[in-house]
Amino acid sequence: KERLTREAKAAGNLSHPNIVTIYDVGLQGNLQYIAMEYIEGYTLEAVLKRNLQLNYRILASVIIQTCSALEYAHKMGIVHRDIKPANIMVMDGFKVKVMDFGIAHFESSSMTQTGVAMGTPNYISPEQLKGKEVSPSSDIFSLGVVLYEMLTHRRPFTGENISALVYKILNEEPTPASTI
Repeated sequence: KERLTREAKAAGNLSHPNIVTIYDVGLQGNLQYIAMEYIEGYTLEAVLKRNLQLNYRILASVIIQTCSALEYAHKMGIVHRDIKPANIMVMDGFKVKVMDFGIAHFESSSMTQTGVAMGTPNYISPEQLKGKEVSPSSDIFSLGVVLYEMLTHRRPFTGENISALVYKILNEEPTPASTI
């Protein structure tokens, strides 16, 4: 319930063409709800699973739009902390909407805490893994992982288990995308 409220608070304060619009959040009996913009399209994760060879203009457009959304959120004092293909919606004409601000960090809030790693392991930034303070660079790192995956059709960091994955993110450089 707290995360749903947090997402509504974060995204509800954001008005940007590349961020999903939140209309309402409330409680009906024992059920809490969030009413948001209906989006016809696919997650970037679903697009990537189709293994399509997207041209560089499309890739650049998706990244630029996502950067625009993140720049706006960062100016509003919000760090998303969970940028990944599943949280980027792609609509007709490759228009993009960033969604799911459920674990966002607010500069003005003490709800999120330092020392707790939150996010999706394959895309999480080193400072998050170390439990350090997040900043806009945390989202930029995660978006870099997304771009790498878009270009190469593989993730830059992989491991047999979570410990191996964390080790690689913290200690190893990925194979340059240009060599793949």
